[in-house]
Amino acid sequence: MTVKGFTLYYVKESCLILIHFIVSLLNVLYTYSGCRKLIVDYIEPFLLQSLARQLHIPKHVAIIMDGNRRWAVHHSLKKQEGHVYGYQTLEQTLNRLQYIGVECVTAFSFSIENLKRPVEEQKALFELAEDKLQLMMHRKGIIEKHRIHVQILGNTELLPSNLQRVMHDVMDYSEKYNSKETSTSVPYGPLYDSKKTSMKSKTSGLTLNLCFAYTGTEDISRSLYRHLEQPSFSKINVKRINQALYTTSCPPIDMLIRTSGESRLSDFLGWQLTHSPAMLMFLDTMWPDFNVFSLLKCMFHFDHHYEQLHHKKKM
Repeated sequence: MTVKGFTLYYVKESCLILIHFIVSLLNVLYTYSGCRKLIVDYIEPFLLQSLARQLHIPKHVAIIMDGNRRWAVHHSLKKQEGHVYGYQTLEQTLNRLQYIGVECVTAFSFSIENLKRPVEEQKALFELAEDKLQLMMHRKGIIEKHRIHVQILGNTELLPSNLQRVMHDVMDYSEKYNSKETSTSVPYGPLYDSKKTSMKSKTSGLTLNLCFAYTGTEDISRSLYRHLEQPSFSKINVKRINQALYTTSCPPIDMLIRTSGESRLSDFLGWQLTHSPAMLMFLDTMWPDFNVFSLLKCMFHFDHHYEQLHHKKKM
């Protein structure tokens, strides 16, 4: 390493240590409601700007949003209310991820296994999903606000017909943002308006994959079936299976985040994670409590292991 290279490396590491210290301090202050608004409106955008400039950022992040019901019970709320707060966390997280340059997010919204839950709970989840999907299409919803391209992945035929219709409407509505050719300025949060600083987005919009009635097993089975039913079928290999998966249009997964303290994949993207050197982050935080500092922790770990992950991709 040259003297110049060593100096740049030392400066970068010093900046990261300083940012890490500031993040740890602010995370403590964030628990106090009086400090929270100040941090969210003014300090958070600065931290995310620093993150995007200093660290390697994953292109594709997968999320298992776990812990909504336990969070609700812990706060003496109905279990359904935990999912409402969980959606708010998803919207905030998408805002932050797009701001730092993430291109694709795949979120585990509803597993096929969830169809074994009590009927009343399923009904509440379906109604919440339908309500939030319709809200996305509002002129001030997250699709317009952040230029998000939405894809629904999974065996949606297992879902109620009215929910299926709304899902198709959302995908059709967001199709206009299915492009990465035009660079656009994406505002971050309430602080960033036309008179204040904004950061250049690396893409024209974020792709959001919402996995509904999904399992990794069904994903692979569907891929195999699609090949077997082709008249020109010859043989099956890894490349052909990849081409028929739900996520075939997305870049390889770089990072998976699971909240609530569980250290398992729950049949989520098993094939994709096996064939991509993704970083797995298992956090004790319940999903509704996942905040900017939880995200920063994940990104620091990804940057720390980036060279190792990048080397595996080349192999």
